[in-house]
Amino acid sequence: FESAIRSNKIVYIGLDALTDATVAKAVGSAMFADITSLAGRIYNFTRGAGLSDGVARNHQSVCVHADEFSEIIGDSFVPLLNKARGAGFNVTAYTQSRADITVGLSDSAKGEQVEDNFNTLIMMRVRSEKTAKLLVDQLPEVKVPSIMWGSASNDTSQTGVDFTSS
Repeated sequence: FESAIRSNKIVYIGLDALTDATVAKAVGSAMFADITSLAGRIYNFTRGAGLSDGVARNHQSVCVHADEFSEIIGDSFVPLLNKARGAGFNVTAYTQSRADITVGLSDSAKGEQVEDNFNTLIMMRVRSEKTAKLLVDQLPEVKVPSIMWGSASNDTSQTGVDFTSS
């Protein structure tokens, strides 16, 4: 991973969790542990100055994308998400349900810790109320000062539409 970061490369690892979830989890956990260790070295020893070769560079960000997150999340992921941002690591995880995180970690407290350490939340389709509450509970309550009902109609023959209403 250090070599890829140094040379601005993209690393794609297809774990094929559908075929063998056990192997995918083992390899994914090992990969996250290695990335977390590298983030720690960058943060502690070379942050803003380069990588382990000592060559001065601008501090660059590293983007980690984890699809089928529930299949590969493990204890090694928690410190990556919690602390690697200081080393310029940005983590994006893709999953279908809030419960996927808890099931993947086998611990609800760690699941909440992971949720709390993501900065941005994007939701597409939401099927469970508990998953929807992850977003809704973060929104501030607002006061609506007034509600105004209104209706309108328009009658014209110039547009080819004889009548519209709203």
